[in-house]
Amino acid sequence: MKKVKKLLSAILLGILVITAAGTVMAANDPYTYKVRIFPGNNGTADSGDCIEMAGIPAGTRVTVAYTDKTISLDGQTITLNDDVKYFIRGIRESGADALASVSFTVDRDMDFVAAYGMRATAVEYTVRFVVQSTGQVLGTASFFGNVGDKPVNAAEHFDGYRPLYNNITGTLKDPAESANVWDLPYVVSEANTIIETIVEEGTTPGGGTTPGGETTPGGETTPGGETTPGGETTPGGETTPGGETTPGGETTPGGETTPGGETTPGGETEPGGEIIDIDDVPETVPTTEPTTEPATPTPAPEPGRTISNGAKAGIIAAAAAVAAIFIGVGAKRSKK
Repeated sequence: MKKVKKLLSAILLGILVITAAGTVMAANDPYTYKVRIFPGNNGTADSGDCIEMAGIPAGTRVTVAYTDKTISLDGQTITLNDDVKYFIRGIRESGADALASVSFTVDRDMDFVAAYGMRATAVEYTVRFVVQSTGQVLGTASFFGNVGDKPVNAAEHFDGYRPLYNNITGTLKDPAESANVWDLPYVVSEANTIIETIVEEGTTPGGGTTPGGETTPGGETTPGGETTPGGETTPGGETTPGGETTPGGETTPGGETTPGGETTPGGETEPGGEIIDIDDVPETVPTTEPTTEPATPTPAPEPGRTISNGAKAGIIAAAAAVAAIFIGVGAKRSKK
């Protein structure tokens, strides 16, 4: 009986060990997903029925590259069969009508289908990748679509810069109404920004006062006063609270940073997000130089009717003299 109990205990222990090992292996090997794109009736995949990217960990961002003739994913390509009659508009998720984002985060198995349009009714549109602070154009990409379409295009990589949005979209308009040029904003990468601190001879960092009454950058000292870091000294030696300045930024009173976004070196506040919709961005109206209307000239007085100030004074003096004469004559008559 004891031998049977020992045997059962050994079997149970073995089951527990195998189960625990399986749990650890599962934890170290999480489930992965796959993305597939099917060519539909107007294209051909170079790797079989579809192009596929497998073994994708959850949370991974995948970007699909496409032109009006090809779609590429993980080194595989779908090629348009008849590039005279049709063009590639983008991709759409299986079962959906709307065009899908071409840069997305994978959280499940995803199937897409190539979306096509008739080239005879196509309009060209351009995406410009622009540095937000300077307006510098890092690059451009041209695509085709139909008026009324809302295509989605992904940001491209440029060394030293990063996009504020992963995708850009908008409604295509008739070329007679709009040039269909969209700007996707970029900012300088933080890794590409170098901030230097320079300490001048005879000064101490942070606005301290050196012997001899000289004030280092950051504050102004009046006689009898002491300068606090970054502060300004008021007459009589009383120091007002100083502010702390972020690299390239603007200092608020007391050095507090107001909420509203992430500040990059250079003081820009970034909105950022998954996608920017051009339909929500107001169009920039070209400014024109203000025209100054000529002042309306004051009509000149008619000849013969103008009386100068000197003439007026003379008339008043003459009237006063005549009045004095009449008064004098009246006084003499009353004495008689």
